Amino acid sequence: MKRNPRRNLLVGGIGCVALLAGAVFGYREIYLDGIEKLPERPCGGAVQRATAAKILPAAHEVKEESHESPADNFFFLCSLDAGESMISAVVKRRDASVASWRDYWRKDLGTGYIEPPGTMHLLSWPTKTMIYLPCTPPGQKSEAAETRFALDIEATAAGDSRVSGGALRQALSDFAVQAARHAQRAARCQERVGLPSAAPPLRGR
Repeated sequence: MKRNPRRNLLVGGIGCVALLAGAVFGYREIYLDGIEKLPERPCGGAVQRATAAKILPAAHEVKEESHESPADNFFFLCSLDAGESMISAVVKRRDASVASWRDYWRKDLGTGYIEPPGTMHLLSWPTKTMIYLPCTPPGQKSEAAETRFALDIEATAAGDSRVSGGALRQALSDFAVQAARHAQRAARCQERVGLPSAAPPLRGR
């Protein structure tokens, strides 16, 4: 039987393409699963891995960093670092009214934010979400504040992300809400603001 060089070349080419595709797929499945190696609820149970997975692209390793200080001088940090990408939530105590808090961040971060309707004080920019949460520390009287005791929750996405636009805003805002729910418990806030499990729908941009 005569050999057909063209047929052999074609078959060989298809085989190489299939082998390359399989190698790429295998690499992604085996090495780029850093998110899946995280606990289901990273940062001491504060946030959800599934929410982080909506934002962070595939990576070999995702480094988790978490710090929390006592309730009377509360501070909380949750950082998930995928090398070229990172999401974080930082919670600090603040003495401010809702109005002064809103004005401060609007001046600092500029226009382009979304503020959903409702009782939750949330401002969303393309890669940052801010939440204001009333929080009088344990053992304190609310009148002791110059304005009002509160927690300032700041969630940030940096670098490449799996999604963009409205999808990124929504996922990052969900991440911020999860951090706020954790902070309200850990900071032992005297006010018990009913927080949803996820951010309200962000429409407009």
